Amino acid sequence: AVVPTEATALRTIIAAEATTVVTVTVETTRRTVVPTVAAALGAVVTTRTVIAVTVEATALGAVIAAEATAVTVGTLVATVATTVVRRTPA
Repeated sequence: AVVPTEATALRTIIAAEATTVVTVTVETTRRTVVPTVAAALGAVVTTRTVIAVTVEATALGAVIAAEATAVTVGTLVATVATTVVRRTPA
C-alpha cells in the first residue's frame, strides 16, 4: 500500500516539476524571442517611416520648388506687366 501511494505522490511531484520546467523554459524563450522580434519590428517600422518621410519630403520639395518658381515667375510677369503699363502712357 505504501509503494502505490508513494508512486502517486512521486508522479504528482514529477508532473508539477515538469510543468514548472516547461513554464520556465517557455518564459525564458519568450524573454529572448520577444525583444528580438520587437527589435526586428522596430527596425522595419523605422525603415518604412524613414522611406515614407523621405519620399514625402522629396515630393513636397518638388511641389515647393514648383510653387516657388510659379510665384517667382508670377511676380516677374506682374512686375514686367506693371512696368509695361506704366511706360505705355509715357
